Amino acid sequence: MAEKKTTIYDLAESLHISVGTVYRALHGTGRISPATKERVLQKAAEMNFELNPSAQMLSRSPITIGVVLCCPIPEFLDEIYSGISHEFSAIAQYKYYSDIRIMPHKNAEDCAELISEAIIDFKNRNYGGVILFLSGSHEPCADALSALEEANIPMVCLVNDIPRKNRVSFVSADGFCAGRIAAELLSLTCTKQRIAILTGASAIHIHKLNLAGFMEEAKNHFEAVDVFEHQDRPDLVRHQLAAIYDHAPAYQGLYITSASSIYACPLLMNLNREQKMQIVTTDLFSQTKQPLEDRIVMATIFQNPFLQGRKSVRALFRFIQNHEQQNLVMIPPQIVMHSNVELYHVSAQPEKD
Repeated sequence: MAEKKTTIYDLAESLHISVGTVYRALHGTGRISPATKERVLQKAAEMNFELNPSAQMLSRSPITIGVVLCCPIPEFLDEIYSGISHEFSAIAQYKYYSDIRIMPHKNAEDCAELISEAIIDFKNRNYGGVILFLSGSHEPCADALSALEEANIPMVCLVNDIPRKNRVSFVSADGFCAGRIAAELLSLTCTKQRIAILTGASAIHIHKLNLAGFMEEAKNHFEAVDVFEHQDRPDLVRHQLAAIYDHAPAYQGLYITSASSIYACPLLMNLNREQKMQIVTTDLFSQTKQPLEDRIVMATIFQNPFLQGRKSVRALFRFIQNHEQQNLVMIPPQIVMHSNVELYHVSAQPEKD
């Protein structure tokens, strides 16, 4: 079995610095401190990293990666896009380029034709790989996905998994863990009480994991848990939230599982002042930050979509470069509360050197 080669990503991770910093140190370009350069060169020697940029650059043609982003929540999609773009900038020196297609702000089943056209176009152009973030059901795109699979073009899935033979990695927040955290937080003040969950389609992978994790932790804590689905549609989010508050004071706790919290939070600013409920939301945008600061919401579970985007590009790069396959890349959820919300930027920021 051939020995696995050390990549620029391995060096970056071992030193806890960015890929761009490692590249500048190895190639002697750009602004970089002598101390950092020395650290990189020393670690490269320790890990037997072989650098032959001329041969690497000239021995092959550029590689283009096709990306399809489909999500009904613009703020979440923007963070994914920013992470993907940031990482492509870091590997541009290796002649990797992106062709990013952003779908209308809908679920995948609502724009299946456009998604299928993009996937088939990637296949016909013989792209080096594909990254797919399809919110909702991917089943209406099955024929296009089969064509991509038959062409043996490697695919990385973001947020929602698509189990195909050519799928080399799945990158997502750890939904099961997020659900357990939410249940544990609510159990601190709502033991033996009735809890409501506001979620997208429960059949979708990430929402299914959120619910499974919550129920696993909740079984010994709460009197009952009722689930309200909204399909990530703003109108249904508001409708279901109104239904939950119409039951008040039946529900003492509420867990909102997806980034659709941005549609619920403006309503919570008024509803939860009048009928106090313990609330855990998901992700951190301007709409969710204010309720945390005002203690309307007790906590939010940060999924770090910016990092998810970065990791998807990194996983595909590693597979193409060295056939290093990371079947599952899970981003640990973080708890953001009133006490630490100021430590987080509303928009995710790139890693610094």
